[in-house]
Amino acid sequence: LVGLALLFCFAQISESRTLVHIRSGEYMASHGFLPPSKDVFSCTATDRTWVNLGWLFDLLTAGVHSAMGGVGLSILQGVLAGITFGLIAHTYRAGIRTWWGSICAALALLACYPQFTVQPELVTLLGVGGLLWLLQRAEERADVSLGCSSDAVVWLYSQFATGAFLRWMLLLGQALGEALEQ
Repeated sequence: LVGLALLFCFAQISESRTLVHIRSGEYMASHGFLPPSKDVFSCTATDRTWVNLGWLFDLLTAGVHSAMGGVGLSILQGVLAGITFGLIAHTYRAGIRTWWGSICAALALLACYPQFTVQPELVTLLGVGGLLWLLQRAEERADVSLGCSSDAVVWLYSQFATGAFLRWMLLLGQALGEALEQ
């Protein structure tokens, strides 16, 4: 499954949105590493407030692009997708055969394939996969501290992508599942 994710994602970067992230990261790297408060890339909205929630992702893509070019971005894309589906494939409940989880993960891979571009959405998928893995491990070991470490993961990936709100949906789903189980 991880190999299939890598195979799907080692592809040529052809998204124009990726160039916006690269240029934004280059601007931040040359002007103090924090996102500007005004839109510096617009001709008509330079006086409007600009909130760049995925600012750290922009810095990452600009750094990878300056170091290794388009090939580096393709490798980054493949590695992020591989790690994501590695985490998903290793998130399973004890007592259930792992082939069922692999089938579900393969279906998720096919469903998420259009999102596999060098965009913050790929980091959101990685964050969701990581949170699911952490929550499952915390439940399996009955370790509250492992579940609390999800806060650090959410903070980190909310600096890369805008999907941090999914944490609350995951925690709500977990609480609902535990309530129904009892």
